[in-house]
Amino acid sequence: MDQTVPVVPVHEDLINEPYADVHTDGERFIRVLTPPRPSAGVGELRVVRAVETSRGTEFVLTYTDFVRL
Repeated sequence: MDQTVPVVPVHEDLINEPYADVHTDGERFIRVLTPPRPSAGVGELRVVRAVETSRGTEFVLTYTDFVRL
């Protein structure tokens, strides 16, 4: 059985960039990665993944550090 993986444009040039410095056209969809415990993000919000979708650019972000609450 032939299984193909759809190819989507990935913005590798944005990986680890501060989100505040990112400039893209169209709508942005944001997800923030957090630890699996109560915590607060500290420092800069950085890009972990950026992928083009049919609706715009989907960003996965995380903070440079977290403090446990």
